[in-house]
Amino acid sequence: MTKRSKRRLYAEYLLLAVLAGIFMGQSPSVFSRMTGTEFFAQLVDIRHELVTNYVEQPDEKEMLLGAIDGMIDSLDDRYTVYFTQEQLESFNKQTEGSFTGIGAEIREKDHYIEIVSPLEDSPAFKAGLSAGDLILAVDGESLEGFTSREAVERITGKEGTQVTLTVRYKATGKESDLTITRRRIEIQTVKGATRDETGHWNYMLDETNRIGYIRMTQFSEPTYDALTAALDELETQGMRGLILDLRYNPGGLLTSAVEISDLFLEDGVIVSTKGRRSPERKWEARSSGTLDDFPLLVLINEGSASASEILSGALRDNGRAILLGTRTVGKGSVQQIIPLEGGNGGVKLTTSYYYLPNGSNIHKREGEPMWGVDPSDGFYVAMSHEEQVEMMEIRRSSDIIRPAGEQEDNGHAAISPDWIEQELKDKQLARGLETILARVNDGQWIEVGPNDTTVQELLKRKNDLVEGRDAYFERIEKIDEELDKIDRLLREEEVEDDSVVAVDDNADSDTDPDAAIDLDTAEEGRALEPVEAMP
Repeated sequence: MTKRSKRRLYAEYLLLAVLAGIFMGQSPSVFSRMTGTEFFAQLVDIRHELVTNYVEQPDEKEMLLGAIDGMIDSLDDRYTVYFTQEQLESFNKQTEGSFTGIGAEIREKDHYIEIVSPLEDSPAFKAGLSAGDLILAVDGESLEGFTSREAVERITGKEGTQVTLTVRYKATGKESDLTITRRRIEIQTVKGATRDETGHWNYMLDETNRIGYIRMTQFSEPTYDALTAALDELETQGMRGLILDLRYNPGGLLTSAVEISDLFLEDGVIVSTKGRRSPERKWEARSSGTLDDFPLLVLINEGSASASEILSGALRDNGRAILLGTRTVGKGSVQQIIPLEGGNGGVKLTTSYYYLPNGSNIHKREGEPMWGVDPSDGFYVAMSHEEQVEMMEIRRSSDIIRPAGEQEDNGHAAISPDWIEQELKDKQLARGLETILARVNDGQWIEVGPNDTTVQELLKRKNDLVEGRDAYFERIEKIDEELDKIDRLLREEEVEDDSVVAVDDNADSDTDPDAAIDLDTAEEGRALEPVEAMP
């Protein structure tokens, strides 16, 4: 066990002690849910000694938070987390898909806050803010040295209220104050192939062959309506086939995934859930409201998780779509948000697993060779890390809404798979367009990747190598711990040989302070500030 793990476990004991102390004064019905009263009594004693006799005054709030982390860490489930009240409110904003502010993506740059891109039709967009503009101050308060999160807290506010930004415009270098009225902003989770000169998304990828393209970045409450609006646009333009891009989509709301799946399916199981304390529940498609049948290709990769896996798995297992790309994340667990009383935040707790229509559990569990959602047989198309980085840089550029007259015109009536691969550096989208064109024009999908047997053998070999590498590093860690233990024993032996005995830490002494042994000096992690945020 690592030092960090020991501290986490120790913190867990402290939390139980605190809880035991808290509940002592509560009703018998509450306290009766606890077991092992002798154990709790011991923990209460430990907490008392720490608070009373530790050399420095402990921060009991930090002790409690560390204890919470310890209990959650013992589950070895990175999807079960504790939220402070502030974090819980932020998480709820993300899943709701809306917030109240000016509507712009921001990031830290040059000690201030830079506009990455205003959102389409947002107050920031209408006020003339553009990519590259710097926000120097909010309501007269300088943002120099502020993090993105701190800036968001100052820029957002109640709907209808005003905020004054001091802006340095990229185009002119001039500075001026700009007053903007805040309003409710919906996060754009549905995007297209290119933007037009006004910044609006164009969802038609191939104008000649009428192939649509929709990229979904998240499953939030507004996603369904945004998707149906995009599909309506494509229908009026005579769409003959659709590429639905779920790559790097981390998921979101189960209800959103079910609603969207139901759009494409007339009948059949979409997904089911089941857990230790959660009875099986099944969602099935309904015939009402189903879209007309058309060739559908879904792009997935190792960044597609949760709701993305539900949608892609439901479409594949029900024979509605071809999946192209690589195996998905394998995040097949269901979380519930349980708020704590007294405004003390909440717990996002895993309660059950997702099961696809074919009965498979998509959650990646230790020792299991299969997880996630695999591409259709013959449609496994991988991209290296370097290829993905290059492709994402080009994608980010197309996402940016630029000043009037500077918007890039990326529309190409004669677009081709070769052009996509050369100009957009997107091998998976290129192969996707290639095969859907064959289906639309010749009536048959063409395979663009290895067969399923070859893929599974390679994936199993890759998984074995990854697990072997992890076991190797774990073994190295244990060896380092053993070496540290031996070194400590050797140092203690030296102390005993020199007959140095500490009697009173507060007493005057000629003992060399460097003889003290620091048992835990290494910092094993650091917090990362968010790169981008949304005020």
